Amino acid sequence: MMWLVNFLVLLGFTGCGMATLSPQLIFQTPNGQSFENLAVRPSNALLITSTVSPTLVTLNPAASNPTLDEVFTFPNATGLSGIVEIRPEVYAIIAAVRLTNVTMDAPGSVVIWTLDFTSGGTPTATLAAQVTQSGLLNGLSTVPGNLDLVLGADSVLGETFEINVRTGAVRVLIQDEAMTPIGPTGPVPVEGIDGLHVRAGLLYFTNAQRQTFLAGAAR
Repeated sequence: MMWLVNFLVLLGFTGCGMATLSPQLIFQTPNGQSFENLAVRPSNALLITSTVSPTLVTLNPAASNPTLDEVFTFPNATGLSGIVEIRPEVYAIIAAVRLTNVTMDAPGSVVIWTLDFTSGGTPTATLAAQVTQSGLLNGLSTVPGNLDLVLGADSVLGETFEINVRTGAVRVLIQDEAMTPIGPTGPVPVEGIDGLHVRAGLLYFTNAQRQTFLAGAAR
């Protein structure tokens, strides 16, 4: 299967009816810790990752006084990024050692874990794949119709990896200029492709440095 990036979706809309929403502050970390990605469990509780912590946390947004509660701390990592539900109550999560002097992961440190909540007790963590060639694995998406596959966006390399969470097989699925960063080169890499999501045969993705939101079709 080949993906072709074939059109640009602009982040500006005219002539569209927009609902009026009232934002509500749910929770604010007292120490200013940043969050990266989240997944919503069937109970509506949030699973939240942070690039500066290897601990997955949860928060109940419906609670009168929401608190962050630790779920699981992943070994051999300093931060977490993408998270996605691959089957009911089973989640794939990116863990890595984030370098402090540059926006990159330590070479060979990027792994995909699965976290299984189906037992109802303490979730079971399994190391599903090692993405040793990655520079900065960021966004994560499921592949509809294949429960074993996830796609990972490498922001530094400007590539999309296909990762099999059952066998551990990893391959570069897409290399496209639209996913790469542009701008000055130097010791501090800039980030290209960031978030991504597959829906109805299209791969939607953002490019942080180019400030674009694009889609590609499978051919």
